[in-house]
Amino acid sequence: MAYKVDPAKCIACHTCIGACPVMAISTGADQKAVIDPAKCISCGTCAAICPVNAIAPDLGPTPNPVSEPKSNDTKTPTTPDLGPTPNPVSEPKSNDTETPTAPDQK
Repeated sequence: MAYKVDPAKCIACHTCIGACPVMAISTGADQKAVIDPAKCISCGTCAAICPVNAIAPDLGPTPNPVSEPKSNDTKTPTTPDLGPTPNPVSEPKSNDTETPTAPDQK
């Protein structure tokens, strides 16, 4: 897990650049620190020395929380239209011709 600089907090003091043992930190176009995640060994030296706490472990993208439905939400969930529902019990087919029956024999 590499570390990451929060550009909103970074004051471009460059203290972290000299502290990094693997030279994974450089300056961006705005002169603020930028950490190369491919070089970062996650030692935490930069985060410990940053005077404004602008450096922290990069935990990846923050997952979007699932929003709970609001109590006043009047939307009803929809079910996809799967077509007509088949009848599980088949109706007997009617024959136009009747099967002849044998006469009663006594």
